[in-house]
Amino acid sequence: MIRVIQFVTHKVFNLSTLSNLNLKEIRESQRPCLIYKRTLSSEVAFLGSICKLGSEKILTQPTSSNGKSTMTSSLEKPMAEVTSEFEEQIKLLHAKEKSDLETIKVEATEKLEVRPPQTEITDNPQIVSTQPGKIQEEETESNLSVKEAENRVEYRIMIKNISKFCTPKDLKRHLIANNVVFTKCKKPPSWTSAYVSFKTEDDLRAGYDLINGMTYKKTKLTAEISNITEEERIAKFEDLARKKKTSLQNDPRDLFEILADKVTSLHRLPYEEQLALKEQKIKNFLKTFRQKMRTHPKIDKNIEWIFAKTLHNLPCEFQKIIPSPITNGYRNKCEYTIGKNLEGQRTIGFLIGGFSEGITIVLEPQGLKHLDLTSFRIAQLMQDYVRESKYEVYDRKTREGYWRLLTVRTPTTGDISIIISFHPQQLSEEEINREKHGIRTYFKNIEYSAEIKVTSIYFYRSREISDSESVEGQLEHIMGDEYVHEELLGNRFRISPRAFFQPNSAGAGIIYSVCQEWAKADNKPGKSKLIDICCGTGTIGITMAKKFDQVIGIELIEEAVEDARYNAKLNGIENIEFIAGKVEEQLQVFNSLQNEETIVAILDPPRAGVDPHVIKEIRKCASLERLIYVSCNPEGAMQNFLGLCYPTSNQYQGEPFRPTKVVPIDMFPHTPHYELILEFER
Repeated sequence: MIRVIQFVTHKVFNLSTLSNLNLKEIRESQRPCLIYKRTLSSEVAFLGSICKLGSEKILTQPTSSNGKSTMTSSLEKPMAEVTSEFEEQIKLLHAKEKSDLETIKVEATEKLEVRPPQTEITDNPQIVSTQPGKIQEEETESNLSVKEAENRVEYRIMIKNISKFCTPKDLKRHLIANNVVFTKCKKPPSWTSAYVSFKTEDDLRAGYDLINGMTYKKTKLTAEISNITEEERIAKFEDLARKKKTSLQNDPRDLFEILADKVTSLHRLPYEEQLALKEQKIKNFLKTFRQKMRTHPKIDKNIEWIFAKTLHNLPCEFQKIIPSPITNGYRNKCEYTIGKNLEGQRTIGFLIGGFSEGITIVLEPQGLKHLDLTSFRIAQLMQDYVRESKYEVYDRKTREGYWRLLTVRTPTTGDISIIISFHPQQLSEEEINREKHGIRTYFKNIEYSAEIKVTSIYFYRSREISDSESVEGQLEHIMGDEYVHEELLGNRFRISPRAFFQPNSAGAGIIYSVCQEWAKADNKPGKSKLIDICCGTGTIGITMAKKFDQVIGIELIEEAVEDARYNAKLNGIENIEFIAGKVEEQLQVFNSLQNEETIVAILDPPRAGVDPHVIKEIRKCASLERLIYVSCNPEGAMQNFLGLCYPTSNQYQGEPFRPTKVVPIDMFPHTPHYELILEFER
């Protein structure tokens, strides 16, 4: 639905007659209307405010002392008669100017909102001023007509023959290196194909010529043009939704059981069985890793850890999985979707299926074992607020609505941080400020009632199609402290809203303790140095700083680096330095290392691992004796492990590493996920 100012037209009019009309006084009327848009460049229809007309020209209106119109909105004819007359005028104009006129019918209700009083029309009818001295081009989807939006084409190519282990990041980098100009790239895990979108048809054609036949990792890619209109996209989504709905109806489980099985898929098993299942999964992964090393064309058949018979056919020492100290309510960070339940009520919780399956139903997370009770209570309180809001929840199918996501942090210190994700659509700054004020007032009243106290609130404006947070969104601190804090192993850490911190605080303490034990630098003579790669807020480096002469941390997110520097001072650590930037662009750290130093590196990367260039630079550092790799997704980091251990070559210089021991830590009870710590030596 297009949002418009609801004024009734008695006859089709020429928009140019409105050019000098001040609409400020007439925006309070709320009536259904029919509007039209001319396609001639000289008369572009304004899909916003429309005044009441009596014939071919504007009725004479009283004016105020400053010359502004004081037009009222009283109807002179019944709505049905006005509509009939309007449609008749449209038919006449179609016969006269069939090639340059399209008709748009808009059904508005009494509740449709109007533009704020401060919005003014500029000389260009396609540009609206939203703030004094600023203009904003109205190119957004919500300003298109229904027909235009449905027929708008997304130019895209489907790329085939891609390895299922290829990540979107790797593919994007390869396309950019080959001069492909694109807007987005979609490559879900395990897919052997990907979709690449383009802004224009010319970019599409150029991209097709470059991609079709392109070689990627010794495999020739094929390209297939796969354009899709908005109407087709919605139809495809609705078809998936119908199939999924039928599947849910035939499922003997109730919806809350389905949700629990999706979010915490192991929750029905006793905890000991969960641990045994994960142990076997990890052993199978290590066997696969060893087998991949055996198939390398230049591998030395005498390398014992690869070819010798070992216990369970594993490449290194395997230590028993360490259970989580807390099995229920362990998560200190949760991201809740804001949507609608089966009854159409606004709800904060989790989707019962993937959006790619056509699922938009959100259920309250009742009874989920991994949720912190305080986090769940915050979600309920915010749900009450959203249900009373005049703004709708965001719908990823239609891309309309406002409320999107709620992120809650609840560290063990008792601090509480929330981030509220909101799509601004076409709201003015004044309207958004009113909503932020409403949120502040709501949580202050909750605090005054002694029910619960929120430490920090952030308001996140996001125009992204997906609900995931991106660096492009606008994050605003609107209440309380800017940070929350956590305490681990006798140290205190400040956490900014975008910084990564282990979601299981008790389990994180185990990870850092194992890293300390394995590093062993305090038993070595001479200078020692720790390189903390992907250091986040500095937790690993700070907890281990007393064991080394110097610690260097590298992290992509600037906010996290600021936290790390602050945390070092907070804990009285002086022998530590933090560097902000992409790890692959900060490789001079390795080049500056001296061979006489004892060097230990700890690598705790995102799920997909690090860029291959990082592994190659690590290989070049001759003084690096030991690397401790902390992985939350070993399957995604497989190429990193292989790159560390491949034979010396032009591509992988320096002596190869070998795995010496591995220990899994169950950071995520009731789910199939875990952390794996691997020690590599040479």
